[in-house]
Amino acid sequence: MQNIRIALSGKRRSGKSTTTQKLVERASSLGFQPAVISHSSAIKLVAQKGFSISPTDRGGLQRVGFDWGMLAASKVLGSTDIWTNWVLSDTQEAESAGFNFIVCDDLRFTCQADFLRNENFLLVRLDTTPELISSRDQGGKTTGNDSHPSETDLDNYSLWDIQLMPNVTIDHIVEVVWLHLQKRGLLQ
Repeated sequence: MQNIRIALSGKRRSGKSTTTQKLVERASSLGFQPAVISHSSAIKLVAQKGFSISPTDRGGLQRVGFDWGMLAASKVLGSTDIWTNWVLSDTQEAESAGFNFIVCDDLRFTCQADFLRNENFLLVRLDTTPELISSRDQGGKTTGNDSHPSETDLDNYSLWDIQLMPNVTIDHIVEVVWLHLQKRGLLQ
């Protein structure tokens, strides 16, 4: 069985986590060994341990992930791939441990999309609307900046393998992903 790699993108509250959960459940039921990896896990670890920023402080995570991580790394190292390198390392470790269905649940930037595309990830975009985001906000509490590059950088990206509009169900999204994997010959 060939390893499958999927990266999900979308604004906050677009359904990335729920879609990831459903993809993992389906993969498990069909005999795959799934693993979930995230750009945010690395960012949360650095934010919490390095800067005492809560993993629930969206604005703080945006500052650490983008301002400190990507922009500073670009200036110092000449590359914005700091978090994507971490994701690729986690992917390779998971695959070495026997996991064969990898889902990255938080693709946020063009450089990440291009990098993961080159590493054979299926790129899936979950589009949404401001009204849908608002309806999914828990108790009306929103932190972070919805105009931050982590929310807007991929708005005009055109190289998605799958791009789904906000009026579809999570089950439909999973079915479309599964059909795409079959068409690519990744499911036997």
